[in-house]
Amino acid sequence: NSEVMVRLNKAEARHAELESLMGDPQIVANRGEYQRYAKEYADLGRVMERFRRYKDLLKAKIQYMKTRQY
Repeated sequence: NSEVMVRLNKAEARHAELESLMGDPQIVANRGEYQRYAKEYADLGRVMERFRRYKDLLKAKIQYMKTRQY
């Protein structure tokens, strides 16, 4: 479903954004804000791990299909 893929891609972008934010010294200095970002990052991380595995499988399948063509 393309709607699901759009949502997953947005979540992946947010996950990367959070990783960057958590490296910002101003965020690190603000314990509450850092903890909020860290929790969101961890929550998204569970989904991102599975999403990345899914994307890797799709890439492998595409590569396999390319090698099977005449």
